[in-house]
Amino acid sequence: MNRRLLGTYGWLIEAAALLAVIAGGLALLGISANSLPMHPFGLAVMLVALQHGTMRASAIAVAATVLLVPSLPAQEFGQDWNGHMLDLAHAPLTWCAVALIIGSFTDRQRRRRDAAEASAAGAQEQLARMLEANEALQASNRALEASVAAQMTTASRIFDATRALRHDEAAVISGTLNLLKATTGATASALYLVDGGRLVLVAAEGETPGRPFELGSAIVAALASGPECLIASRAEDRRILAGQALLAAPLLSGEGTMLGILVIEALPFRDFGLDTVANFVAVCGWVADALAQERALVSAEDARFGGQGCRFIGPGSAEAAASFMVSIAHRFELDLTSIDIGLSPDRVDDAPLLITEMQEIFRTSDMLLQARRDGTVLHALLLGTDMASGWLAEARLREALTKRDPSFAVSIGTNVSCLHQPQRHAA
Repeated sequence: MNRRLLGTYGWLIEAAALLAVIAGGLALLGISANSLPMHPFGLAVMLVALQHGTMRASAIAVAATVLLVPSLPAQEFGQDWNGHMLDLAHAPLTWCAVALIIGSFTDRQRRRRDAAEASAAGAQEQLARMLEANEALQASNRALEASVAAQMTTASRIFDATRALRHDEAAVISGTLNLLKATTGATASALYLVDGGRLVLVAAEGETPGRPFELGSAIVAALASGPECLIASRAEDRRILAGQALLAAPLLSGEGTMLGILVIEALPFRDFGLDTVANFVAVCGWVADALAQERALVSAEDARFGGQGCRFIGPGSAEAAASFMVSIAHRFELDLTSIDIGLSPDRVDDAPLLITEMQEIFRTSDMLLQARRDGTVLHALLLGTDMASGWLAEARLREALTKRDPSFAVSIGTNVSCLHQPQRHAA
C-alpha cells in the first residue's frame, strides 16, 4: 500500500522537496530571487515538465506562484502600473509556458510509450495464447498419433491373424485364437468344433476351469436356439454362462448348421469396450466362413479325379473307383492285384516324388488311388496282373525310388494283395 502511494504521489513529494530546497537555499544564502535573471523555481517546473508532463508541471507552476507571492516587489515610485504588473507576472507566465511547451513533448512521448507498451503487452498476450494453443494442438496431435499408431498396430495384428486363416482346418484352428486376441484382447479363450455329435475342444489359450463343454449343456442349447451371442453382462445370459465364459457365440455355416462354438473366458476389464461384442461376433463369422470354405474345398478335393497331368483319384472317389475296377475284373475274368503303399506321417511331404514315380512305372490302364486325405496311404490297382507280376511291379517302384531318394524308399511300407482271381487260375 505504501509503495502504491509512493508511486502515485512521488512526483508531488519530489517537486515539493525541490521547491523547498530552492527556497531554503535562497534564504540561507541571502540571495534575492528578483536579482537573478530567472527565478530558480522555473528549474523545478522544467524538471517536472520533463519527467511528468503538462498537468503536473502546471500544478507545480501554480504552487511556485503561490510561494512567490510573499517575495513579490512593491511598485516603485514613478513606475508604470502596466510595467509593474508585467514584472509580477513575468515569472508565472514563463513557468506556464515552460509547463505547456516542455510538458506537451513529454506527454506525447509518454503516449507513444504507453501505446508501444500496450502493443507489446497485447503482442505478448497474443503470443502466449498462440503458444498455449500450439501446445494444446501438439498434445492433441500426439494423442491422435498415438491413437492412429495403436489402431494401425491393431489393424496390422488383425490382418496378420486373418491371413493365418488359410485353406486348411489346422491353420484355421491355430489362427482363430490369435485373431480373437488381436481383436478383443482376450487372455483366455477356447474353440470347440462339432465332431461326431459332440463338441470337441480343438484349441485353447489360458487356463480356466470348466473345459470342455458338453453338447447338451445349457450354453450349447442356448446357442443352438438362435442367439447371436451370449454376454455375461446380461442377466439372462449370465445364468446360462454360469461363470464358464464372458462371451460365447456359435460358428454357423451359410446353411445355419452349427460348426462349433467360440468362447472368451477371460478379458481385461479395460479392454471390454462397446465394440468388443461386435468384434467377437465378427471374428465368429470369419472363422465360420473359413471353416465352411475349408470343408467345401476338402470335399471338392476328395471328389476330384487327380489334377492336370495327374492320374490319381482322390479319396472321395477312391472307394467307388475300386469297386468299379473289381466289377470290371469279374465281368471279363481278369486278374486284379493291388499294391498298397503306406507313408509315415513325417515323410508325407515327399509324397509328390512317390506319385511321380508311380505314374511313370505303372501302365495307363492301371488305376492309382489316394486312399486317405492326408496322403499316407496310396493304392495301385493293376488290371490283368497276377500276384507274381504285382510283386515285380512293386520291386520296380522301389528300385526307382531308391535311385531318387534311398532314405525315402526305405521309409515306405508296401504290400501286394489279390482283389480278384479268375476261376481258371484258381483251378
